[in-house]
Amino acid sequence: MKITFLHVSDLHYRPDWHEESELVLTRFGEDLKGEAPKYQNLYLIFSGDLVQAGSNQDFYSRFIVRADDLFTAAGMPRTRRISVPGNHDVSQDAVKPILPLQIGALNGLTSESIFNDSMPHLSEMFFAKSFANYKATEEQFAAYGCCDSGLGGSGW
Repeated sequence: MKITFLHVSDLHYRPDWHEESELVLTRFGEDLKGEAPKYQNLYLIFSGDLVQAGSNQDFYSRFIVRADDLFTAAGMPRTRRISVPGNHDVSQDAVKPILPLQIGALNGLTSESIFNDSMPHLSEMFFAKSFANYKATEEQFAAYGCCDSGLGGSGW
């Protein structure tokens, strides 16, 4: 079976940025509506930076309302979407107070096996709060995401 992937990233959605993200999102939805029917088994991969500021839950809430309807109308329902976070999807407000602890913990990961064994704890201790807004959005936006089984990644 042939599968086609449409890869998109770096929308940096800001609901107050009408000339930029609103216009781009609208035009993308229109293009997708015309192009999607031409492909069998089309999936949309949205790889990072859904919004401009990961600490702003309102940006995510408004992105979901806007993008979900737009992509569904274009023939790309949630079941055809894959999402992974980017650097703008991290809440800087959550990272700043624990950054020295994160750096110390990451410096102690001297091998791949130590990293892999430590990932569930690192995810819980450091990453979960930093990606909380993104994770809640990912669950609504895409059927496939990186946060299904924690922030250490997912496989399908």
